[in-house]
Amino acid sequence: MNLEQEINLELNQAEIKKLALFPGRFDPFNEAHQEIISQASSIFEEVLILVCDPNEEAAKERGMYIAELYADYSNIGVGYWSDLLVNFLQNTRVCAIIRGLKNNTNLNRERTLCYSHQDLGIQIPFVYFMNSRQASHISSTVYKEGLKYLN
Repeated sequence: MNLEQEINLELNQAEIKKLALFPGRFDPFNEAHQEIISQASSIFEEVLILVCDPNEEAAKERGMYIAELYADYSNIGVGYWSDLLVNFLQNTRVCAIIRGLKNNTNLNRERTLCYSHQDLGIQIPFVYFMNSRQASHISSTVYKEGLKYLN
């Protein structure tokens, strides 16, 4: 490789934005998710929040809600997906998959998820962010269960 080729390669790489993907159900979207997005958006040039749910209407509805919250952030985008995440990742320019960790239970689940993606040929690295102590207790499942009793 000559110097001109090296410079062109560097220029081409500089044009590619570092896009991180934060996939999840976000059902419901909460403060713990917001912390992870805040951390990721301070490191990556772009963060795509991808609402994943087999129910396309539910995914779209949550995606629109989250998009409203981040409308003023130029480096945060929101999308929705109703198919397997692996199918989304096959034709993407994502440089990292963002995940949040609250405790050991999350760590074990996330390790399994990461290995499963690797087994399916997805070689995009997982990047983990820890939630703060204040948000470490927040659980979408517990939150939804509590809402049943309030309605």
